[in-house]
Amino acid sequence: MSKNRRFIFKLLAAALVVGLSGAGVILFTSCTAKERKAIIFIPALTASGLYDTITGKPVWDPLPYDLYYDELMGEDVEMSNMLARILQTDKQPGEERTGENLLVLIGNILSNSPNSLIRQISLDQYGVAENNPNLAPANGYDNKIQYGVLGAYKKEYDELKTIYGDEYDVHIFNYDWRMDNRVSSALLEEFINENGYNEVILISHSMGGNVAAGYLARSAENRAKVKAYLPYAASFLGSFDALMYLDNPMAAFDYISGFLGDSDVPFITELLTSPGVKSQVENLLWNMTSLIQLLPTYEFLTSDQYADGAAGLYLDGVPIASKDALYEFYSSRFWSYLRDADGNIATDANGNSMQKDVVKTLRAFHDSLYVTLDDGSRVFASTLVNTYYFVSNGSATHDAYYVAAADLPSQGVPAPRYASNSNLTTSRSGDGIVPYFSALAGQSVSKIAENHLFDDYTAGHADTGCLWSVMRDHTLEVLKEVTGY
Repeated sequence: MSKNRRFIFKLLAAALVVGLSGAGVILFTSCTAKERKAIIFIPALTASGLYDTITGKPVWDPLPYDLYYDELMGEDVEMSNMLARILQTDKQPGEERTGENLLVLIGNILSNSPNSLIRQISLDQYGVAENNPNLAPANGYDNKIQYGVLGAYKKEYDELKTIYGDEYDVHIFNYDWRMDNRVSSALLEEFINENGYNEVILISHSMGGNVAAGYLARSAENRAKVKAYLPYAASFLGSFDALMYLDNPMAAFDYISGFLGDSDVPFITELLTSPGVKSQVENLLWNMTSLIQLLPTYEFLTSDQYADGAAGLYLDGVPIASKDALYEFYSSRFWSYLRDADGNIATDANGNSMQKDVVKTLRAFHDSLYVTLDDGSRVFASTLVNTYYFVSNGSATHDAYYVAAADLPSQGVPAPRYASNSNLTTSRSGDGIVPYFSALAGQSVSKIAENHLFDDYTAGHADTGCLWSVMRDHTLEVLKEVTGY
């Protein structure tokens, strides 16, 4: 080979090496210069929007498209103004949503129509969609429900996107709140991984905390991605309200009546307690997988919520004394069993009573929110990341349940349909739905890191999450601390 050819060959080889090295530098730089970051908000039970993938219409919520949570639930909103606002005519592009449509909605519920909103969102006793299998979370859906039901989280979303949007993607992670929370946790993991996020800030409200905790508990890899976690009014260790609605679904009507006020709209509560509606609500509550998963855990019953020998659950005057006994109690309730076509407890080929899968796996679900450390100890998943707890306190909150003998199974006779002889008691240690130490994942206050607990809210459970004005200042304070701006 001539000197000229050797020179050209060496020059080409050198150029190739330099070119590949440069490409490597460029590739490496493009991968490391800007990490994929996100702020992800996980809504509460019933607070994620659901729409029909076939019709393209919003199903949950079905209220006028421009009607938002703070309009309805603000402190100064009167009931008469709320109803007038719901019933007024509003138009969405290509669709008219009027008071007439709302009356049709109510009529479908009262007539127990297959199109009843309650039946549309109900599951069967196997945890499968009963009447509408086409419902999906409203992620990316062009309607206010992409920001949660009634657009509850839109104000927070908008402000966080304005402040942090150049550095972080901001998402509302709607999920199917009726289903097993473990599925929702896995979908959250999938969402984060598929988007290539290697740094996330999680914010959750109420049961969204159980979804987030499930995500954290799934792997150390997941936890390593979480720069900070801000749970608002988290139902980490459950709520006695869940047990109340399961043992006595009529309590749901009591809640509606108390919320609406009989003096303002007595006809509404009268209509809602009609037999046809009652059966729909029973079916909705008794078969809602996620609601059953919100039953109080044994870790909560042994937390600092109780002092001086007090307990949270008494069976015929005797406090629950073990974790085994707690889950045996749950397994004995009327709503825990599969039913045949006649409404009787279903039995297998050996004559054994058959229970719903969610009841059989309830203890495993509660345990799945914990992580076992190398020393063998178990800790709640939120304690393993940089968590700032936002807790409302001072509202009358159910935190003890006295189950009467008449409401327990006896001598082969199953527990009655309704626990009508039993009583719940309240304390001021909670937000009206979630007891204080459930929202702290059972931790003693002294165990929480300094400046990681905000518990001076009095707004109540729903507003501590849905009204941005309640948590705004502390949230921005935390985000500034963890992001540096």
